[in-house]
Amino acid sequence: MIKITKKSVLLTLKDFLLVTLGAIFMVVAAYFFVVPCQIVACGVGGLTNVFLYWFGWKMSITSIALQIPLLVLALVMLPKGFSVKTVYACVMYSVFYGILERLNVPQETPPSILLWVVFGGVIEGFGIYFPFLAHASNGGSEIISSIVVNRNPDAKIGTVLNIFNFYVYGLGLICFIATDSDIMDSVLKIFYSVLFSYVVAFVVDSYSHGLDPLLRYYIVTDKKDEVSQTLAEHFKRGVTGAEVVDTDGNPTGKSMVIVVIQHRQNGRLKHLLKKVDPNCFAYCKIIDGVVTRPDFK
Repeated sequence: MIKITKKSVLLTLKDFLLVTLGAIFMVVAAYFFVVPCQIVACGVGGLTNVFLYWFGWKMSITSIALQIPLLVLALVMLPKGFSVKTVYACVMYSVFYGILERLNVPQETPPSILLWVVFGGVIEGFGIYFPFLAHASNGGSEIISSIVVNRNPDAKIGTVLNIFNFYVYGLGLICFIATDSDIMDSVLKIFYSVLFSYVVAFVVDSYSHGLDPLLRYYIVTDKKDEVSQTLAEHFKRGVTGAEVVDTDGNPTGKSMVIVVIQHRQNGRLKHLLKKVDPNCFAYCKIIDGVVTRPDFK
């Protein structure tokens, strides 16, 4: 039996507030930026754009109609908390977009399509990021990728999304050629559509990892003491050391030094490593954060 506490209720309300904000940002991006530019967004939203341009179907209705089978799959195959909040996000998107359609809110002609694409991409990026904070999604291709990865852990979400978007943009190109007949103009619209998706991805990645993400460096060196002392002096970071052995377990005389720094310190660390031990081997990975050290930055 699930115990309901004040804290759990507040956390749930916070999650649904974030999902609601995400739906609002998604609607603003689609209604005021994507449609006036006559471009195609990524995912299922892109399909609703295509059907609007081609057949004049209302996006509020098309969106929820396309989402229904995906939402059913999500409820069956994905965690219930994630699925319920995703259903809520899809319904809120259709409701908010339907309100704008019913009120016939005017859509401004973009003074610059390039600027509109960038601004719209930033807004939609926030629309995706807010539900992400609430452990939810806006549905569509995110549900498809989650299901694929759930069934095949070796699959990559980015690859699944790119494959899906490839077909969406292909359908969009056919739509533009059929309705406009100007091939170069149609190709340019698809170019702006791809640019829009890259801006969205950049915003989501930037806020997921932070504007100054953390890097974990692995440095294989035979000058462990010098490297460790240099890192401690210049970055005020603790370091972890480990002896390196070969495949037979025999000591190699080298050590691995592990340290976590910020992205803006990356160039400085490379410069110091070349100065202290130019023969070392080093590589790094982006990490989401550190625990027990909220003041790490």
